[in-house]
Amino acid sequence: RQMCIRDRYQRRVRGNRSRRNGSTMSDKDDNPISKDEEEKDPLISGFLPRTNSKPGAERPHFTLDEAIEIAGHGRYQHQAFALLALVWALVLSLTESCIPFIVSGAKDEWNLSGVETGGIGFGLVLGGTIGSLLGGFLSDRFGRKKVILFGSCWAIFFHGLCAAMPTWEALAFCRCVFGLSISAISNCSKVVIAEVYTANLRGRWNACIHLFWQFGGILLITLTFAFNDAHWRVLVAVTALPGVSVAVLLYLYLRETSRFRLENQGVYKAMKELEFIAESNGNTIPVGNLTLTLTLTLTRTRTLTLTPARTLVTLSFYHTLSRPKL
Repeated sequence: RQMCIRDRYQRRVRGNRSRRNGSTMSDKDDNPISKDEEEKDPLISGFLPRTNSKPGAERPHFTLDEAIEIAGHGRYQHQAFALLALVWALVLSLTESCIPFIVSGAKDEWNLSGVETGGIGFGLVLGGTIGSLLGGFLSDRFGRKKVILFGSCWAIFFHGLCAAMPTWEALAFCRCVFGLSISAISNCSKVVIAEVYTANLRGRWNACIHLFWQFGGILLITLTFAFNDAHWRVLVAVTALPGVSVAVLLYLYLRETSRFRLENQGVYKAMKELEFIAESNGNTIPVGNLTLTLTLTLTRTRTLTLTPARTLVTLSFYHTLSRPKL
């Protein structure tokens, strides 16, 4: 596919040359363009906006998806996926999956009724619902990296704060505030995968990210062997610690996507990111004009679609959890 795009690009450049020289291009003209020609020819001397082109010179146009296809799949995508996998395992799964142990320990400590026990779980559901609605808009406004980074710090802080709550009402409120970040992070991380991977790989890697939720759950179950219900506060504090190192790695190595840069920061910033992707993968971005296709933003669409289903399923789970034992 990359070869086809490259061939189409070369044919566009040859067509521009023939129009500029007043000649016609034959369909059998398949001679490739050398690197020396690319460096010397002012028509293809750089991947610049149309406003910087010489008068009468028409640069070939490329969409962002075509540029990502040429940049290829390699080190850049592996690094982004590894960071998101750590977020899913050590920030999302490890902290949110603590809720059954928190509810059980709080019920025994404060002698809670079924309604009060369910209120703790409902706080997390309410926060997750609001976070799903806000996460997509914040991601489109401030960027995917900022939502994931600050959402992870938010989740770590309020999850650890749950260990110091004196009453069940305060605990329910703290879990609600904690839940604001969980849905925003999970939705935004899927958008990052969709925007950095090539079209033929997005589906499989978006599915693979869910495997790391199970890894976080396995790690949590392993930790519970060292704590009983009376030590639920210690368990909460311990599960908040791994997320600190993940937040540092996100700050250092997670990069903003080229689509967000193109939509909000302009062609120059987007091209710098695409060139970095291609260099990381050992490829070279062809030259021409980068154009923005009119596509529906994935963040808001995915968020508004998943929020009602997530809310109904989670509410039914905590309703069952809050029923008194026979």
